Amino acid sequence: MALFTYMTSTKFKRVTSRYAKSQFMTIGLSLIFYVLVVLYMPYMIYMINENAGVFSLVPMSSTLVVGLIYVTVLLGTLIPFTIMSRSFKIRLRDYWRATAFNLTDFFVYSIVFLALGTALVFATSIINMYIPLGTNTYIGTLSVLPVSGPSVILYALLYCFALPIIEEISFRGILLRALGAYGNRFAMTACAIIYALMQADMASMIPAFFMALFLINLTLRYKSITPAIVVHIIFNLFMYGFEFIPAEYILIATGLIFVVYLLAIYFILTRRYIYVKINKVDRKYINRLFYTRPTIIIAILMSILYMVISRLG
Repeated sequence: MALFTYMTSTKFKRVTSRYAKSQFMTIGLSLIFYVLVVLYMPYMIYMINENAGVFSLVPMSSTLVVGLIYVTVLLGTLIPFTIMSRSFKIRLRDYWRATAFNLTDFFVYSIVFLALGTALVFATSIINMYIPLGTNTYIGTLSVLPVSGPSVILYALLYCFALPIIEEISFRGILLRALGAYGNRFAMTACAIIYALMQADMASMIPAFFMALFLINLTLRYKSITPAIVVHIIFNLFMYGFEFIPAEYILIATGLIFVVYLLAIYFILTRRYIYVKINKVDRKYINRLFYTRPTIIIAILMSILYMVISRLG
């Protein structure tokens, strides 16, 4: 059995590859549960409701559909990641702690994140015109939902507030700390890849990957998920609100985005935006152990299959 360094909350220790495989298998099982509940179940609820007549059912209102999916997404995320947190003995205070994130930092990182996110969504939309990948907006696991009437408020609460909070706790909190024990660089890339693959469609994967890297960097920079939650909420509010801008004001909205780009460039050039440098460590063996675990492979294949199904549907 190979031996390598493993970082606990207080010290380094040596562990065997068997121990690492066991931990990675646990992560894979949690991800399988996540994919089944957060991706497949909302799609099934939506499709059953759309074809209610075939099953001799009375179609549900859009508000009830959104409410069911609201509960499904929340439970489907919290349950497996809570199990993962307990399995890895990760305490809440380990990833949700006091932070030096001030108002100036909030403005800088929010602007840079908005610029990054909108640029990626725009670029993906252009690609999507020539190579159909799916929806051309970054709306995560809720891309199948019809939104109208009272469901707008419920949908907004889920997309703009609930999802950013539970996703940051799960992916940049629990999963990042669980994998971070094997090295921050490995954890950063693995978490970004997993997060991207857990999206609802292929068009969301590209933005999700790079945005995940940004949020992971922010989490490592401040040693807390609080800044990532705040920035994530701001971005989702911006993207959701953009859908409701009247056509006659689209030029003003475009101008606002252009100002965001200019500010982001300024913050980057003046080094107000700080990117955490992570020492490169050879983790090929850890990568091989992680990506060859049967449960990790199954979770990835299931998420890819969902993207294909939703694209064809």
